[in-house]
Amino acid sequence: MFKVEITSVVQRSKTVISRTADSILMVLRSSWHGLTAWFREHCSLRWFLFQSACLITIGALYRKWPTMPVGFAIGAAGVVAAGMTLRDGRWKAVEKFLWIVVITGLWAMDANNIFREQKTHDTEQKAVSNSLKVTQDKLDVAQGKLADTQSELSSAIKQLDVISRSQGKTLALTTENQKQLTGGDSYCYIDFTHFVDGPRLINGGKYPLHAVTINAKDLDEDKRLFDRIPQAQFHPEWDLKKDLTTRAEATIPMGDLGPYGNIPVPSIPILQGDYERTLDITFTGGVGYVFQHTCLKYVTNSRHLSAATKVWTREKQRKFEVDQNYPREANGDVGCFLSAK
Repeated sequence: MFKVEITSVVQRSKTVISRTADSILMVLRSSWHGLTAWFREHCSLRWFLFQSACLITIGALYRKWPTMPVGFAIGAAGVVAAGMTLRDGRWKAVEKFLWIVVITGLWAMDANNIFREQKTHDTEQKAVSNSLKVTQDKLDVAQGKLADTQSELSSAIKQLDVISRSQGKTLALTTENQKQLTGGDSYCYIDFTHFVDGPRLINGGKYPLHAVTINAKDLDEDKRLFDRIPQAQFHPEWDLKKDLTTRAEATIPMGDLGPYGNIPVPSIPILQGDYERTLDITFTGGVGYVFQHTCLKYVTNSRHLSAATKVWTREKQRKFEVDQNYPREANGDVGCFLSAK
C-alpha cells in the first residue's frame, strides 16, 4: 500500500514538472518570437550586430590600449557620424540609440584620454618642479659654501700678501746685508793723476769693500828685467830678484774701503814712482776680482804723468778714462792695448 502511494506521488510530480517545462518553453518561444518581431520592426539584424561589434571594440580598446593618443577616439566618432549619413532617414529607433551609445562611448574614451594626459602632464610637471626645487636648494647650499670658500680664500690671499711683503722686506734686508758684507756691485781702482798727494785707492760703489788686496805688475819693468837675465852672470852687483819684487811686482794688503771712499796707496816705486810705465793690477778680497790696466805717460814737453785707465770685472766693464792731456798716437788712438769696449 505504501509503495503504491509513493508511485502515485512520483507520477504526479513528473506530470507537474512536464507541464511546467512545457509552459516555460511556450513562454520563451513566445518571448523569442515577440523579441525577434520587435527587432525586425525596430532594428536591422546586420546593423545591430555591427553596432554591437563597435561597442565591444570600444570596450576592448579602452581596456587594452591605455595609452591611446588624444583625439583618436573623437576622430573615430567623427567617422561614425559621417557613416551614419549613408542611411539618412532610414535608421530605426534602436539603431539610432545604439549609434548614440557608440558615439558617446567614443567621446567618453577620448575624454578619458584627455584626463589621463592631463594627469600625466601634471605628474611630470610636479616631478620637474620638485627636481628644480631640490636643485635650487643644492645650488643655494653650494653658493653658500662657495661664498665661504671665497671669503676664506680672500683671507688666505691677504695673509699670503702680508707674508710676501714681510718676506720681501726680509729678503731685501738680507740682500742689503749681504751686499754690505760682500761689496755688492761696488768695485775699486787706483787713480794715479787726480790727487795732489799722489795715487789713491778709490771705491767706485755705495757698498763697503773688505780686505782688499792689490796685486800690481809693471809690464815694462818686467820685460826690462827679463831681458837682463842673460847678462846677469856678468854683473854680480845686479839683484834681479829684489828689483822684481820692488819695481816689477807688488802685493799690498789694503784692508777695508768705505762706500765711495779713498785711501792713499803705499809709497813703493811700482805705484808712486814718477816715471812712465804700463801696469796690470788685480784687486782681490771682498771685492771679488777687479782688473785694471793703466798706462802712465809724460805729458808732452813736461815731466808730469798722465794716465789712460780701463777697469773691468768678470761681468762687465766698469770704467774707461783717459786724461785730457794724455799723449795719444798719431791716429788719435790711446794705444797701450786699451779699448773702450
